[in-house]
Amino acid sequence: MKRRSVLPVLLIILGSVCVSAQTPPGTGQIDLDLARSREEFRWGVGAFHESRFADAIVAFTRALSFKPDNVLSREWLGRAYFHSGLVDAALAEWQRVADESGAYLANRIDTITFRRGLADLAPPPTEFAVSTEFEGNIGDSRLFRRPAGVAASSDGTIYVTSMATHEVLHINANGFILNRFQGGLAGMDLPFDIMLRDDGSLVVSEFGADRISILSPSTGNRQLAMGSSGLGDGELLGPQYLTADETGALYVSEWGGRRVSKFSATGDFLLTLGERGPLFAGFSGPTGVQWRNGIVWVADNSESGPILHRFDESGNYIDSVELPVPRETVIEDIESDVRGRFLLAASSTILLYDPDNEAIVAELPVQGMTRATSAAEDANHRITVSDFDGEQVILLSPSSALYSGLDVRINRVVSREFPRVSVELSVSDRFGRPVVGMDAGNFIASENGVPLSEVELLSAGHTVETLESAIVVDTALGGSTGAVEGAVAALRDTYRSMSLEDTLRLYVTDSDPQRIIELPASEERFADALGLALPGTPALPPDPEVAIRLAAVELANRDIRRHLFFVTPGVLSDDAFLRYGIEETADLLVNNGIEFSILLTEQRTPDLRLQYLVDESGGLVRYIYEPAGIAPTTAALRKKAIGTYWISYQSVEDTDFGRAYIPLSVEVRLEIRSGRDEAGYFGPSR
Repeated sequence: MKRRSVLPVLLIILGSVCVSAQTPPGTGQIDLDLARSREEFRWGVGAFHESRFADAIVAFTRALSFKPDNVLSREWLGRAYFHSGLVDAALAEWQRVADESGAYLANRIDTITFRRGLADLAPPPTEFAVSTEFEGNIGDSRLFRRPAGVAASSDGTIYVTSMATHEVLHINANGFILNRFQGGLAGMDLPFDIMLRDDGSLVVSEFGADRISILSPSTGNRQLAMGSSGLGDGELLGPQYLTADETGALYVSEWGGRRVSKFSATGDFLLTLGERGPLFAGFSGPTGVQWRNGIVWVADNSESGPILHRFDESGNYIDSVELPVPRETVIEDIESDVRGRFLLAASSTILLYDPDNEAIVAELPVQGMTRATSAAEDANHRITVSDFDGEQVILLSPSSALYSGLDVRINRVVSREFPRVSVELSVSDRFGRPVVGMDAGNFIASENGVPLSEVELLSAGHTVETLESAIVVDTALGGSTGAVEGAVAALRDTYRSMSLEDTLRLYVTDSDPQRIIELPASEERFADALGLALPGTPALPPDPEVAIRLAAVELANRDIRRHLFFVTPGVLSDDAFLRYGIEETADLLVNNGIEFSILLTEQRTPDLRLQYLVDESGGLVRYIYEPAGIAPTTAALRKKAIGTYWISYQSVEDTDFGRAYIPLSVEVRLEIRSGRDEAGYFGPSR
């Protein structure tokens, strides 16, 4: 039997397609411009989700060349511009389609405009409103009794001492109790105040046991105890409020001893503050204690009214500051907010005190609060207050932030394991400050307007410590042997501060910069690669802008905690950062969640343009020959608050073999605040 040739059939089919493509409108014509626009749009969305923003801009621009009125293409073009650091271009595209897009786009435009124009001029908040109240008793359930001390963690959680139940509560950003710590088998006796050390351990003053305990942050077991009952050196009587100086030394106020005792970080008694003498008459009733810039502030309550005393770290009395409040006011705790202002817990109110100008700048009365014993600012800039007699913990939020909503941004969508879809998004407040500590219950995802039943939280900035890092070395170091050796030393030190899970990529500034090596290469290979890449003194100092942008774009496709180190003597040529612009480079870093730090090979003040990148992105400046090296810097970067999250869900949409655009919406809710972003993706073609 002969096999029939398929060639005539194919020719007929191809002929039909050609005829159809040339058919006049209204008679079944294929709109080739529409088809080409859709194909370019699909390529653009794919490039964007792979952080290839330049390719995405080209694709969306081509899509618009075929269909200039396509709202979705123009919206995505703005998104690609935004992540490229070209915010003005992004705003121009978004403003053209704002009326035809959802309210989320108008909110995005408003938020960006506010941050660029007014955010830096906004004064520190002085008006707060109650956003949440956690009651100690809910029905027949008793959650806590006599909450006394409060401490806030960088991960968005808070710790509260429940004095009457002899335990410490660990509470998440939504108010759910994560854990109860009781000090191990020996337990705790009337825990009063609490603070966190840099290593995460908990410091608790035990009023009933006359001691200070150091607890494990994971188990709550006691690791170290200091003090014993009595009035002698190293003994305590009714320890209450705690603070620590930059060396880790602890200060604790004693109600029974009417003094403040100082212990080393390892528990050795050092000295006593507040003893009677020719210059100081002694405490009447010391309560809150706070270290700030080498000065120890102590709140004292006497018959004439509350007063703040100041001592140096050696226990020498400096002076006293009277507070302009009613004589019967009792000041309890003193804590600092992120701006250095003091939060003074004072019965039914919280006082905002400016220690530099020695003035109360605001009074925050809380209706229904009876006795505030402690107040602390949490990672989301809320003030957590323990109401000792009212058996409640109260959260106060700045009024300006409480009613302005959240800024939610979908950064990328990964659909290669479809129907399982993963989404990276960032959440911040109106001022661009990260919102941290949320869990899966805070996220609502929808596809094609249909809410998805289960959203899983894969990872979050407050739980991830792995560094995704790049190091860019400035070849303006030139032929100076010492400078080149310094750059290699900085590279080696940075390499040694990395963990097995971290990533590190090496770049050098050049007219045509490129990535030259990355982990898992050895330290020696990194050093050798840098040595070969550093030329002699260049005729013209290279502009670091291109290398920084290249490293930043490649970092944008990495995981959550992204950091770029720039090794430099700190000097730039006059024509540096002219190709794109210093503001555009800063926006590229900020809009992709990348922190920029300078590692100086010379001890000097860096060029203002470099300092601007550091300030805008939240990085650090370090001299490479500081005694502690780079390790403390990378350790601090692992703990910084980051409002980036990965969520995942199971899609029920039909991808049409990768041809169907699937609209995606994610809403985030925290207390009464909420925010939403809309994006979309194409599934795999299989």
